[in-house]
Amino acid sequence: MGYSIDGIIEANLSVREAIKKICWQTRSRVFWNAGKAKMKVKESYLNLTVDKTLSPADYQQKSLKIKRQSVQDIINKIELFYKIDRTVDESPFSASVKKASNASISRHGERESRDKFKFDLVRSAQMADSLADFYIQQRAYPSSFYEFNTWLQQLDIEKEDVVELTSAGFNKLRKIPLIVRAANRRFGSGKNKIINHIRIVAENIRYILLQQSISDILF
Repeated sequence: MGYSIDGIIEANLSVREAIKKICWQTRSRVFWNAGKAKMKVKESYLNLTVDKTLSPADYQQKSLKIKRQSVQDIINKIELFYKIDRTVDESPFSASVKKASNASISRHGERESRDKFKFDLVRSAQMADSLADFYIQQRAYPSSFYEFNTWLQQLDIEKEDVVELTSAGFNKLRKIPLIVRAANRRFGSGKNKIINHIRIVAENIRYILLQQSISDILF
């Protein structure tokens, strides 16, 4: 991928804010797992590699909840500004790259968020083009978020892993690729009649994009 950043981290930013800024401008994520800080680059839905397949025995099917992202939150038109010149007060960015999803615009109307894509750490045209491609692919259609319980045998699952869910009688849940956004360990007790489990929240992007022309009766 060859991403690199070149810029200034403002002194008034907290460490959390600085990390968040860097991650947004490099399509990456920093998180803690088992006492270690990790960084992962977010993959395009076109290049997802499944890390683990969960069969019905691997998760609690009755715990499954599915929520569709609001259309109000999508972005199907992007102008990504980069190559900042901090000596210029007005219009400090000297370059930009534009991307749009015409199919999404036709279906949902034009939705843009200009303030989100002022990338003052990016100076490479190739990197800017790659980032704009990634975000238009990721944001042009509403995602679906799957929330469910799995067992401690799946303790190795971590954020940004790609998992598949399978189900014997629910066609729409057969090998759907899901990107893990949260994996919270919850330890139960006999008093509360709760067993040890992991609460997973995972996002589905690719499935919707590949089947955008089909009316989805699940939601």
